[in-house]
Amino acid sequence: MNYEVELETSPGRDQTEESLVVTHPDGGSERFRLHEYERVYAIAGLYEEVVQRRLQCASPSKLAELLVRCAGAGVSNPAIWRSSTSVPATASWGRSFARAGS
Repeated sequence: MNYEVELETSPGRDQTEESLVVTHPDGGSERFRLHEYERVYAIAGLYEEVVQRRLQCASPSKLAELLVRCAGAGVSNPAIWRSSTSVPATASWGRSFARAGS
């Protein structure tokens, strides 16, 4: 990592307002919102550093775990994952995931 990252933490901020400052080796810095994905991904390793390491977000691994469970429960139609009424009773975790993703 050839830059420094500082998360701006202010109480009461909405998730869409989370921001950070990246300081480059030349001393230049830029401030932007965490959810400006095009900018975040443009800096190698920044997403992983901030979201996965510092904020300890585990969404990718949780999603993979849910997909494995769906496959194990015999859910072969991806459309079923979005509908809380058609998720098999054996996959109760799917109902909460479907609601969160709606």
